[in-house]
Amino acid sequence: MKKSIFLFIVTVIVSNLNAQITLENTFSDNLYYFTNTHLKTLYFSASPVNGNQFIFYNEDYSYYKTVTITPPSGYKCFGIGNISDHLFNSDDLIEFTCVFGDTLNNSGYLLKLYNENETEMQNFGNAYSSYAYKTINNDVRFSVFKYVDYPNSDYETDVYSLPGSIASARSLKSEACEYLPYPNPANTIIYLKYNLDQSEIENLQIYNSFGQIIETKKIGGAFNRIKLDISSYPSGQYFYNYKTNTQKFIVQ
Repeated sequence: MKKSIFLFIVTVIVSNLNAQITLENTFSDNLYYFTNTHLKTLYFSASPVNGNQFIFYNEDYSYYKTVTITPPSGYKCFGIGNISDHLFNSDDLIEFTCVFGDTLNNSGYLLKLYNENETEMQNFGNAYSSYAYKTINNDVRFSVFKYVDYPNSDYETDVYSLPGSIASARSLKSEACEYLPYPNPANTIIYLKYNLDQSEIENLQIYNSFGQIIETKKIGGAFNRIKLDISSYPSGQYFYNYKTNTQKFIVQ
């Protein structure tokens, strides 16, 4: 009798816990992250949809806006980050940074700042990552990580002061380098990052600069990267491709 009462109590507790966890929405076309700006909560596609489009949704999951960013000639959109408002200036428009990779001439990356009207606000140069933060004195700073002599491993960090403020509980996830290989360039081990749905299994193919497939790996949505031993690769430029996505890396 006591055992039956115990099992009944456990069942009620588990049922109550499960009742508190409710699936509200599923974004089926990409990975979506959230951020709090001063004016709203947004969900957004950190990696591009249809090549160079980024989609934003409101807190209630209603559609907010699709922003189309045209890459410079020879470049490809890799992703966006630093979604904000009242940070880089005082207007109410959503702002964000976008990283582009040079897929034509291997000259590195570009980091640019845009607003939701697709207006370019600033070009930060050959940079691959950035983030905003507050100092102990509550001053707002913006660090930009740049290549000095791409593809050589010479870096510098530019620190900017910003006129605005960081919204409370702001999500800093999804820096634009989220799906870029690292370290890049590399000479022994490199991590190739990818973005798949949980149930997806795909082939990831690695090409040399002549377009020859030199290695194929199976990848699955349970993870977001593979560790690749490149110690036997000749120095040069390589690409990896899965589905319709292509990234580039350098072996020194």
